[in-house]
This record gives sequence, C-alpha cells and structure tokens, in this order.
Amino acid sequence: MPLVRKDKSPAPEGATPPKSDAGLMSAVAAERWSAARALTSPADVMNLAKALQTETDTSVREAIFTSLSRIATLESAKAVA
Repeated sequence: MPLVRKDKSPAPEGATPPKSDAGLMSAVAAERWSAARALTSPADVMNLAKALQTETDTSVREAIFTSLSRIATLESAKAVA
C-alpha cells in the first residue's frame, strides 16, 4: 500500500475563513485562498471555475484546483480541463 501524504499546507498569513464565495473576488490573495479552500460543494463549481479563469496568484490557483478535485463531479473535472 503506497504512502499518501495529507495536504497540510498552511494558510497564507492573514487568511480568514470566508462567509461566501465573495471571497474569491477579494483584492487580498490570502482571502481568495481561504475562499477557494472553503468552497467544496458541487454548487460551488461554477464560481471556482470562473475564478480560475482570472486568478494569477499561484497559491490561490492551487487551492482552486484542490477544491475542484475534492468536489469530484463531471462539472468540476470539466472546469479543471
């Protein structure tokens, strides 16, 4: 059985839990990162996909990809592709 490392990436400095997907549009990268990590339901795919199209910060893009992969629906796979 292979060893699997859990994702223990620390939150960027200043990151706070978002109240909604509005955090994806924040001017602060740490807030966008937190929002992307918190959005994990199939209803969030459209907002994550939209944010992915314009996001330039590497850590935020990584968080968006992580959330989309955790949602694991056909729509989230299409958003990644």
